Amino acid sequence: MSDMAADAFWRMKKAGIKPTSHSYTALIHAYSVSDWHKKAYAAFENMLTEKVKPSIETYTALLDAFRRAGDIQMLSKIWKLMRMEKIEGTRVTFNILVDGFAKQGHYVEARDVIFEFGKIGLHPTVMTYNMLMNAYARGGQESKLPQLLKEMWALNLKPDSITYSTMIYAYVRVRDFSRAFYYHKQMVKSGQVPDAESYKKLRSILDVKAAVKNKRDKSAILGIINSKFGRVKPQGKRKKDEFFKFKRKTPRS
Repeated sequence: MSDMAADAFWRMKKAGIKPTSHSYTALIHAYSVSDWHKKAYAAFENMLTEKVKPSIETYTALLDAFRRAGDIQMLSKIWKLMRMEKIEGTRVTFNILVDGFAKQGHYVEARDVIFEFGKIGLHPTVMTYNMLMNAYARGGQESKLPQLLKEMWALNLKPDSITYSTMIYAYVRVRDFSRAFYYHKQMVKSGQVPDAESYKKLRSILDVKAAVKNKRDKSAILGIINSKFGRVKPQGKRKKDEFFKFKRKTPRS
């Protein structure tokens, strides 16, 4: 894709057609999705040299290139440039920045992004918190997850199956099976059960983890495994004894 985009771009220039903000943005986006972040930035510099004004779409494509590359320094540099130029981001820009900073363990910067975008009316969504939870979980910060969940409730954001699955996986990873079971119950109670394929994957992991010697852990895991696609088996009624039908109610005196 990037080769085709670059070829079309240079053929256009060779034909004497002056590149616009849209054509440069398309080229930067093509480089971004092909993980050629250095070429994306080189195209951006050429754009500035030719005095073609970058749009919010241009900055968003460039930010995405460095998010994919995990280059926090450049991510910060481009975002700073955006603010200097007084360019307000979109929801896509917001998500790219939060995900980019959080995945690299820069949680403070991710929180700063949420604060700054809140000033222009772009507040965090369930997707925002899912990205934060995923980043915290992968970074070994699972102790922060309950606080993030509380923040969601405070903002009237309803956790979805991804939210709960992320928490369950995080606690299974550190062998905190009691918490994993607790959030599984919360997930079922809220009706936010993942699709069958995702649930099957979760159960297969828990099947392996069930082979532990700790009875308390094993009991918690089996509680998850023995549920069927998020629905905990209801307790059956106690069987009546065989003489029940012959019993008569005695009148009270």
